[in-house]
Amino acid sequence: MNPLKLLTLLLSIFFLASCDEDPKPTCQNYAVNLGPFYLEQSSRDLFPYSSTDSNLVFKNQFSEELILSLAFLRKDTTAITYFDQCPFDSLTDVPYVVEREQLLATFINDSLDWSIQFTFRAAYSLPKHTVTGEYDEAEIFFLNLTPGFGSVVSSLIVHKSGQVPSFFNRFHSSITLGSRTFEDVFSTYSIPQNPPRYLIYMNYEFGIVGIEDTAQGQLWVVE
Repeated sequence: MNPLKLLTLLLSIFFLASCDEDPKPTCQNYAVNLGPFYLEQSSRDLFPYSSTDSNLVFKNQFSEELILSLAFLRKDTTAITYFDQCPFDSLTDVPYVVEREQLLATFINDSLDWSIQFTFRAAYSLPKHTVTGEYDEAEIFFLNLTPGFGSVVSSLIVHKSGQVPSFFNRFHSSITLGSRTFEDVFSTYSIPQNPPRYLIYMNYEFGIVGIEDTAQGQLWVVE
């Protein structure tokens, strides 16, 4: 065969083979949906509220009452975007949309400018972040209800395993609030230089057991 024809044939074969190859994957525009991840039954059993909890009643040191009414209670899934390692480049983070089951109870008081949202969310796994049901999370948020604002006033996030993921949260094996003593309580931590307006106290037996208003110097303890 003519050498020129042979070279042309070989180049044609190489070109066709190259066209059949899949392009090398990259991290550009990479996005993955993960889940849904579900709560373990043991976590559902720990959720402290039900449809019968129509009101939460708290009293302060002056015997004044604060009543929070259950606005809604639901179970659904929520999609949250996290950034984690790209499978094709360990130095690049990419978005992962994670669908997590949650139990949610929201309490309100018409005379206050905030509500309380108590949520259990399922543990989830990312390429660099593999967890189990022991890391199902309990989250409490004070939500600002002032028109035009949707900010979180104060928050507390704890893991079912007993680990507190934030440096600014605390665990108390026993704590006395007002005239009552509670066991295994998680709380937000007040930073002297920048204290939050509200400190939250919760355990898995009762849910929210105390609300401390640092601006007014009042401690509200669940009845």
